[in-house]
Amino acid sequence: MLHIPDDRLHAYLDQALDRLESAAIESHLAECAACRAERDAIIMLRDRTTALLARAAARHAAGPSFGKIRSLSDERRRVRQLRLQRTAWAASVVLALGTGWSASWYIHRNPDASAAGTQVVTVVPRPAAQPIVQPPIAQPPEPQVSRDVPAQPVILAGESAPQPTARSTETPAHPATHSPAASANPRRPS
Repeated sequence: MLHIPDDRLHAYLDQALDRLESAAIESHLAECAACRAERDAIIMLRDRTTALLARAAARHAAGPSFGKIRSLSDERRRVRQLRLQRTAWAASVVLALGTGWSASWYIHRNPDASAAGTQVVTVVPRPAAQPIVQPPIAQPPEPQVSRDVPAQPVILAGESAPQPTARSTETPAHPATHSPAASANPRRPS
């Protein structure tokens, strides 16, 4: 009697054969004990392999989500900052206490050192300051203008020459009499 080849037996177990071939293999398995034993061995091997793969897949489960990783990182950073702040505060307290203890030890060890390091400063009040009086500033003399020669205007850099205007033929009666507006802004030659 011919036995079922292994590849046909695996195809039968995978249900990859058509109905006619599956019926022929089932009738042979009912009559042949060796082929039934081979079929049972293949089934046990498949069950063990499936169980091993299921356990291996459970070990390699998906890791935590990105949001969870980020929140854990933020929590660790916050704890680290809090620990650093507490350490800095404790260090400043230890430094202050150490400085105070060292200063008190130095003062009690050398009582003359505290008196030697200080100087007596006497504050003498100054006399009240006299206000500084400045003499009035003398006004420059007004330029003498000749009646015969008209005054030449002064042209500064960047200015254009003034346009000639009609001259008045009237002369003042007395040269010392001037209007207040004319004496407020006299032109000075440069």
